[in-house]
Amino acid sequence: MSEREILIWELFGSASRQLAQAVADDVADTGHTLRSVQQFCAGKVGEVRTAVIYEKSRSLVKCDYVWRRTDRWINFPWSDKNPVVRRGNAVLDA
Repeated sequence: MSEREILIWELFGSASRQLAQAVADDVADTGHTLRSVQQFCAGKVGEVRTAVIYEKSRSLVKCDYVWRRTDRWINFPWSDKNPVVRRGNAVLDA
């Protein structure tokens, strides 16, 4: 990295510690993904808020912004694979 790139990164890094960050996902199912992002951001930004389209009751993270709450299976149009496949006697994630 050049001296200029390092300076820009250092300025961004110190400024971002004061900023609020929004993390968005399609669904908070187990909440593990959102929890990982929250832990990654801890100490790096001022505040982390979460937004999802759907939140399930079993989610570890209770999101700040939720469109709908459900415990039903959700088929999103951008999901191109079945969630579970059967191969022989084993059931595997797709």
